[in-house]
Amino acid sequence: MLTTTLLCAGFFIPAAKWAGGTDISEFANGYDACNHVNQLEYLHLLVTDLVMPKMRGDELIPKVRERFPKVPIVLVSGGNDDALKSAKDIAYQLSVRFYEKPITNISGFIETIRNFAPKQRVL
Repeated sequence: MLTTTLLCAGFFIPAAKWAGGTDISEFANGYDACNHVNQLEYLHLLVTDLVMPKMRGDELIPKVRERFPKVPIVLVSGGNDDALKSAKDIAYQLSVRFYEKPITNISGFIETIRNFAPKQRVL
């Protein structure tokens, strides 16, 4: 049985302890993350960057939701004011949590991960 508690696409969490030592799978692009999701039996949380090579976060999210409709998702992105407004609009349209890079509210971000990562399966 292949499981991932936390899947990160294009966004890397440098300290696994943030998520309570949970199982973290990290991918540099959305395409590889999507291929991994297709092999999973369950997934607790997806953290994805918006802009990535091969597949953007807003392309990855619907594909993950096809397989895991109730999985909590966090979208992260940075850039100028226009880019941030666009990213926030995308997060709103996709009904996902949004964090601006660089993440300045580290404790809130860690709490978001801790709230979802140890929970039971999300199918």
